[in-house]
Amino acid sequence: MEKVGVGNLSRGGQDFLQPGRAGRRPGTVRPRGSLLGQVLGPRQPSLVAASPLRRARETAQPTADRAGLIVTTDRCFIDRDYGPWAGMPMGTVAAQWGSVDAAPGVEPRSAVRDRAVGGLTILAGRFCGASVVVVSHDAVNQEVLAALDPGLGDPADIEQDNGCFNILQWTADGVVVLSVNEHPDGTQPLRRPHGRRPRRQRATRLPGSPSIRQTMPAARPSPHLVTV
Repeated sequence: MEKVGVGNLSRGGQDFLQPGRAGRRPGTVRPRGSLLGQVLGPRQPSLVAASPLRRARETAQPTADRAGLIVTTDRCFIDRDYGPWAGMPMGTVAAQWGSVDAAPGVEPRSAVRDRAVGGLTILAGRFCGASVVVVSHDAVNQEVLAALDPGLGDPADIEQDNGCFNILQWTADGVVVLSVNEHPDGTQPLRRPHGRRPRRQRATRLPGSPSIRQTMPAARPSPHLVTV
């Protein structure tokens, strides 16, 4: 199963909480979605799922069109809920409360992780042996990647650029993160902490994760996770 993610959107060089409301840059979603469609569509995914937010659905649409599928929305992959701070500059909230995590009304990182990893685990069970594309958000994908590969370090340190995708694989031994922060146009190399290679990583066993008795063929890894 494969999952794809697109990185955070910003405005004026400043990051905003829940950028779909305040930080969206005009003209960024459509070309990035088109590039992702060119790269991921031919991989013949069995499902293209997306966060219900419009920017995620728009990013997922070219891949679905290329694969002859309809975009399925799933709230497991919706952006982190920033409560009353949604749309405010991240720096402003952090300055007032010490960190975004400490601000009242913000969805706990553990809740984001649990719903997203749980959603992926369900999809892995439903589409065993097939490729899946999931379009989510940087705050979500960072939590997922850190949970599946603790060696990546703190979620906030995992790079998730706009329009990037990550490749995960469910195997008999658990979940393997094959690549992180890949760009569909090939202009930016894969970057992982401490120069680690993206492949041959140790599998992470998740409670209740499906047991897949055969490793996916190289041409059809597992989930692609896109960040938007």
